Amino acid sequence: MSGVVCSDEPAVVLSSLARASNPAFSDACALELSEGTDALFRVSFPLADEDAVSPAARNAGKPWKSVTTPFQARSEHGFGSFAGVVTHSWARGDPTEDDAIIARLLVDQALAVLRRERMARALARADDRAAKLAIELITGRRDPRPRRHLQPVDG
Repeated sequence: MSGVVCSDEPAVVLSSLARASNPAFSDACALELSEGTDALFRVSFPLADEDAVSPAARNAGKPWKSVTTPFQARSEHGFGSFAGVVTHSWARGDPTEDDAIIARLLVDQALAVLRRERMARALARADDRAAKLAIELITGRRDPRPRRHLQPVDG
């Protein structure tokens, strides 16, 4: 998906989705994201200074129609849970059922990018830990018990 940034940070991936959605898919896109105890993260496109040139701004004063797509992800791979909502809005016309399906697919794809990046990072951490444990095992620094030597058996 063009324009979506690969990252293990939900705010980075989902805000890039909001940016990529405008104006390619909708006239405006907003994101509200909650990550545990962090403050609520909000972003919307177009930005305030882009309003003057956007086609949506020319329809200011007319009612906007929106499709809201909620999402959530549980805590996994050492990363915290998060939840939020992406709202795609149109200044002209009513969004169709197809627009709602596309909005859901866009959010799901962004979440898949985020999940892949988080799994890759968790795998890298696990690989680093396995390498350190292997070195400790080889050098004997891990086992504090005295080593027993086998006694030859006279036969």
